[in-house]
Amino acid sequence: MYSSFGEFFGALCRGEFGFTEVWRICVDIYTSFTKSEDMVNLWNTVMGLIDSFYVVVPYILIALSLVVAFFEQKLMPVLKFIGFFFLGFVCGVHFIGPLITPIVDIPLWISGLVVGIVAAVIYRFLYFGAYGIAVAYCVYVLCYTGFYMREGAEHTLAKSLVCLAIAIGAVIVAFIFIKHVEIIGTSMLGAYLVSFIIRCNIWDFRTLDFLASTPWVGAAAITVVLAIPAAIVQYSMKTRY
Repeated sequence: MYSSFGEFFGALCRGEFGFTEVWRICVDIYTSFTKSEDMVNLWNTVMGLIDSFYVVVPYILIALSLVVAFFEQKLMPVLKFIGFFFLGFVCGVHFIGPLITPIVDIPLWISGLVVGIVAAVIYRFLYFGAYGIAVAYCVYVLCYTGFYMREGAEHTLAKSLVCLAIAIGAVIVAFIFIKHVEIIGTSMLGAYLVSFIIRCNIWDFRTLDFLASTPWVGAAAITVVLAIPAAIVQYSMKTRY
């Protein structure tokens, strides 16, 4: 995408490396990860082990998703540990494995396992770093692009510095209210996972006639209906204890 680090850094400063590019990179990495031969073999092995009771797996996943939505604030360390293990595993398979296999002939999943364990062990540092960077860059991009909504507006260092100052302030505020952000985030995540599991494994509600032109409305409705009471429950537990 970019021929040099300087070009990439310039795109960051100009707010050109936006949400679409981040999403595209994540999709490309995940697609490469799931289609690698080692991962396909590992997935087939896992599916073979659970094949006899696969019919109940979606309902187990729905129950776990509801736990995430309603109670994850109390179980947040578990979610962070598992999440960073998975991210580390994917990065280990996608980035580290191809560098090691020409030297040592080992399956890619071993590289993923090692990196995943390291990421899970230091998840607290990775989490706060990722949280701060995500908030800072999201606010920076939104502010920077807002400056240039007028046709013919020029890119200047002064405007970049103003956007950076606003982003730093947003990070400070985000860390002050981090518990509230986590409540909203985990409520929406768990609720969305419920809708996703239902759609993929039980009933594809997008086939309903009134959702034909707007298939995303069904997932959004389920997510909102579940996320609101889940956030209320989590907040009441937070204030009680």
